[in-house]
Amino acid sequence: MESTMGNRIADAVRYATECSNDARRISTMAQDAVQERLNEASRTLKVMQRRMQDAEHTARYYVRREPLKAIGVTAGAALTVGLAVGWLATRVFSAPGARRQTRFAWR
Repeated sequence: MESTMGNRIADAVRYATECSNDARRISTMAQDAVQERLNEASRTLKVMQRRMQDAEHTARYYVRREPLKAIGVTAGAALTVGLAVGWLATRVFSAPGARRQTRFAWR
């Protein structure tokens, strides 16, 4: 009877040790995966920063080379954005089913 109890205790200790080792291994794998993703994100951020610097350099060069065209492109973009925002604002902020009223009454 005593050896059976001793065997059970030894089995429980071995099982606990295996579980502890498994937990450590899983924890290490998770830490490695997180670190790998952080490194990947850092590399991606550096690439994006380089691309933004290149785009900024290209834009500066273009503006210095063709200033009037740059002003025209900027004005066109601003006009387009303004028209789009105005159009969306009338759609979003008007009551559904309500009849649209114009600013001028022609009657």
